[in-house]
Amino acid sequence: KLSSVLGFPESEYNAVSKRSPVNKLNRKKMIMRAAAIALPLFIAIGTFLYMNGRTSGPLDIFALSDITESIPHGESQKHMILPDGTHVWARPGTDIGYCDDFLDNRVVYIDGEVYFSVKNAENKPFTVCSGKMKATVKVTEFNVKAYSDSLTTEVVLAKGKLDVELDRKTFEMEPNTQ
Repeated sequence: KLSSVLGFPESEYNAVSKRSPVNKLNRKKMIMRAAAIALPLFIAIGTFLYMNGRTSGPLDIFALSDITESIPHGESQKHMILPDGTHVWARPGTDIGYCDDFLDNRVVYIDGEVYFSVKNAENKPFTVCSGKMKATVKVTEFNVKAYSDSLTTEVVLAKGKLDVELDRKTFEMEPNTQ
């Protein structure tokens, strides 16, 4: 008998073996309760990480913009004038876009390197968004280098003042700073 092999008296072995199905049932209930608590927690954490991760990746300029321009590698720098009179010089390998309501909502999306000479518009800030940062100005000249396949983003301010938001922190820049 198993009880003699294990060194238990027969009466103790029978008492333990009789409780065994109850212990298995309680163990199953505990596992189900733990899963019921853990599953929503994992879903909440996963959703949070997904939503936070989305804002720091490359932008889909063509999905966000009504009007887009791509300057292929190998071509020369391209000069454009936006509807508000802002001058833009985009380097090769750059995608730039904005929406039809640009005169009301001056937001430009970029993937690449662009120099801006921003036209003054009373109470209408000018915002440049890349996957990694957002720069907002009223009147200024500045360069943004923000390629989606690069680990770095560079902003150089030539004139005026510029607020740069990076990783949810805002920095005020003065001329000739990076």
